[in-house]
Amino acid sequence: MRFLLGLHFIPLDVDLGLLLLRVALAGLMIVFHGWEKLMTARRQFHTFPNLIGIGSELSYVLVAWLEVFGAAFIALGLLTRLHALGLAFTMFIAWLLWHKRRFTGPNAGEMAFAYMFGYLLLFFTGAGRYSLDRLLGL
Repeated sequence: MRFLLGLHFIPLDVDLGLLLLRVALAGLMIVFHGWEKLMTARRQFHTFPNLIGIGSELSYVLVAWLEVFGAAFIALGLLTRLHALGLAFTMFIAWLLWHKRRFTGPNAGEMAFAYMFGYLLLFFTGAGRYSLDRLLGL
């Protein structure tokens, strides 16, 4: 019974878990956040929220880069820790300075908060064995 309840018949594979996490987080980020920013660049470029005082244009470029290309790099496992740190910071700012000010209620910014912790996990663990980082020795 202990064998069944403990799922000991399924081998543990941390690297496979990291691969699934990378691909899922990156895919969701691109599809639900980054792609829309790329498609509305003309409208958002000069009006993007300047939450940390670096200007709307630079804020837009950094966030759009991270949410599309940074997420794609994470899915591939290329420069994973760098992009994961950037996305964790972006999600922290989104949670703290955008969602909490703009929306009220108990779930304001819940997704940004969850993304932040997923990216922090990747920052602290790295991409794992199934990644371009490992293949290239980064």
